[in-house]
Amino acid sequence: MLEQDPRISEGPTFFGSLYGWMKRVAVDGNNLWNAVAGHTSTLAGKVDRAGDTMTGALNLVGASTAATQAASDNSTKIATTAWNKVGFAVSTGAASGYIKFPDWMGGVIYQWGVTVLSAGASASVSYPLAFPNAVRSGSATVGGGAPASGTALGMRFDTSSSMTLFNTSSTANTIYWTVVGY
Repeated sequence: MLEQDPRISEGPTFFGSLYGWMKRVAVDGNNLWNAVAGHTSTLAGKVDRAGDTMTGALNLVGASTAATQAASDNSTKIATTAWNKVGFAVSTGAASGYIKFPDWMGGVIYQWGVTVLSAGASASVSYPLAFPNAVRSGSATVGGGAPASGTALGMRFDTSSSMTLFNTSSTANTIYWTVVGY
């Protein structure tokens, strides 16, 4: 007999907590980008060699003029944040949403939603955001308490922008789903 994974027995509470954590990561990442991007220090001529120190205020002024070196460049050129041009993307709605990680983090996209299916029904469900490459995994769980005896759910990844959910139960069910891809 198959049993529900105890780590997701909280249903929407689990996904709500996961979403909250991922949203904080996205906001913190974008705040860091905004704080660092487009600034350079005015240290030229103030510190001559490694180990030297200076006192006083460090003022950040103007836009960065340092070119971003190639990934294979192991020189001592100034490091820039130009590689981090693509940030996190977050979209939430009443019934669905997604978090897209930046390309430098693999471009992973985590999406979720809720669908109500009648007894013995199936439905095509569009993802909030089409996957540019592929869908890699997904899960579906019955919400609103213990599922009826004999409840079985299924999911088929049809395209990069939709899937089909199946409810083989003899009762209607609220289905909470997640998909991950890139």
